[in-house]
Amino acid sequence: MNKNSYNNEEEIKRLLEEKEEEMPYEFIEDIPGLSELMGDDEDSKKYLVEEYPGMYRIKKKDEDK
Repeated sequence: MNKNSYNNEEEIKRLLEEKEEEMPYEFIEDIPGLSELMGDDEDSKKYLVEEYPGMYRIKKKDEDK
């Protein structure tokens, strides 16, 4: 087996856990009030940007509306 191979399940699990720690995202249901905000079309356009289908970003204060 190649020394640099990632076929080892424990190594793969460790790498995935490291990547999860680096990812700055949260699920919609984990942010209080976000589900309700997304339900209001006018407010969601005002405060959210859909970067990719199903992936939203909260607009910055100084970002164009």
